[in-house]
Amino acid sequence: MYYLNYGFIFKDLELEDFRMHLYYGLGSNDSNENNRIKELLNLEKDIPDDQREKELKYFIEKNMLKDFESLNSKIDIVNSLQKRPHLNDVPLVVKKYLNLN
Repeated sequence: MYYLNYGFIFKDLELEDFRMHLYYGLGSNDSNENNRIKELLNLEKDIPDDQREKELKYFIEKNMLKDFESLNSKIDIVNSLQKRPHLNDVPLVVKKYLNLN
């Protein structure tokens, strides 16, 4: 099983031991879509390469690129994070930097 991770780096905040300040992974809130993404990222599954590529491209554009297009500033990121049920996966240094409690 493979994962497609992406995230954000704030230029004026030290990375310290992090590769990124905020981590995201390709997925979906819709359980059927999320299961399909997992199947597509599982290279052991017998899915034709052209179909795998076409479907992954669709999910990347639909889910991942949507994040990049809508999150253009710290304010956008803060607003997005505040909609989450919790911030347990956000490093403390980032919470402090963004003034998140």
